[in-house]
Amino acid sequence: MLLRFLVHMRSFYSERFGANSVEIIKDSNTVEKDKLDPEKAYIQITYVEPYFDLYEYKERITYFDKNYKLKRFIYATPFTLDGRAHGELHEQYKRKTILTTNHFFPYIKTRVNVIERKQVILSPVEVAIEDLQKKTRELASAMSQDPPDSKILQMVLQGCIGTTVNQVQREL
Repeated sequence: MLLRFLVHMRSFYSERFGANSVEIIKDSNTVEKDKLDPEKAYIQITYVEPYFDLYEYKERITYFDKNYKLKRFIYATPFTLDGRAHGELHEQYKRKTILTTNHFFPYIKTRVNVIERKQVILSPVEVAIEDLQKKTRELASAMSQDPPDSKILQMVLQGCIGTTVNQVQREL
């Protein structure tokens, strides 16, 4: 589905600007505008999720509330200090980027200007804590169902164990 979308975007803009004038940026890293060719049109696409402050979670209870009148979005980009995207657990940082738009989603137009960008850098320990908290929430969600969802529970447990086993094997 994403590949089809990227092909559609490339062909759509290639028709308007020329086949060699459109380039898709395939990562979520911050774009350095001075390194871009001014003769080309660039498209950067990344997956974002709605972003809420803690107090908003209390107000946004239903699925509709969590997906309507959205103005802030978040995406995360993993990185290491030496420039690689991924590394060992002790060197894996995460950059969370919070975007604020000038109109609420859904909106009449599909493209809305970003009026504010805030970045938060998580250290390797904070990344590990966040991952543990996410896995704990997933386990609690699988266990809270009546009866507990054994398939989801098995997938979450395998994901927890897989990370640890892979890390130990790399260290050996």
